[in-house]
Amino acid sequence: MELLIYPSVFVAASALVVFIFSISSGGFWRRMDKALQPFTWGTRVQLSFQRADIKLRYSEYVVICFVMIAGFVILTFLLSNSLLLSVVLGCVGGFLPKMYITRRKIARIKKFAKYFPDTVTFMANSLKAGFSTSMSMEMIAEDSQYPIKSEFNKMMREINHGEAFSDTLDGLYQRVPLEEVNIFVSAIQLHQRLGGTLSAILNKIAVIISEREELQGEINSLTAQGKLQGLVLVILPLFVIAGIYVISPEFILPLFTEPLGRTLLTIACGLEIVGAVLINKIVSIRI
Repeated sequence: MELLIYPSVFVAASALVVFIFSISSGGFWRRMDKALQPFTWGTRVQLSFQRADIKLRYSEYVVICFVMIAGFVILTFLLSNSLLLSVVLGCVGGFLPKMYITRRKIARIKKFAKYFPDTVTFMANSLKAGFSTSMSMEMIAEDSQYPIKSEFNKMMREINHGEAFSDTLDGLYQRVPLEEVNIFVSAIQLHQRLGGTLSAILNKIAVIISEREELQGEINSLTAQGKLQGLVLVILPLFVIAGIYVISPEFILPLFTEPLGRTLLTIACGLEIVGAVLINKIVSIRI
């Protein structure tokens, strides 16, 4: 056990050095970005940062993941002296940053979808009042709520820096991959090519988006019971095992100590995961 003190001190010291490098000089991170550039999946990770509105380098994300893995492995091994448990929790620790980014991305996109119909209606009314498309977008960037405000601010900065208007619209859809945004972007791009009354088109789009959201809310209400049933089916076996362990430990311990018991437990966990995924697929309906 004493031998593990040195690796833990080494990891802690390494993390401290990395932190000092990060606040003192950007050269370390630039070199890491260059070293990680051949890995194509870094582009997807960077896009996830944009969708979650997280100001983070890809290299910083990789370092955070490795530090989390090392920290979880060492801490778990010091507390439990179990190599298998340390590896499992180390993998869990490595996925925690990704889970945080995913949750933040989903929350941000949901918030965007909540305010987007009002944004489209506002833009349609401003166009009807005689403002140009760029002026309407500038007013949205100034007066709207987050994250609408940040996304339209980003679009206006790109336009001011000389980027094509169509490309900025495509960038909006990349950062906010909603079907409603796709319809909005396609309508403006078609208007640029073919002409027509954009305000009337946007009014119709706003009505369609509002109806879609209302229907989606009704579907979520109808499927809420199925989601709760799925959650109960996943959690209930854990409570049963815990209850039997408290009442009669010798009855449940062979499930963890005997080879046949561990095999059955592994199969049960696998079936639980498959069942949870299937239930989630059945009750998750997106229009």
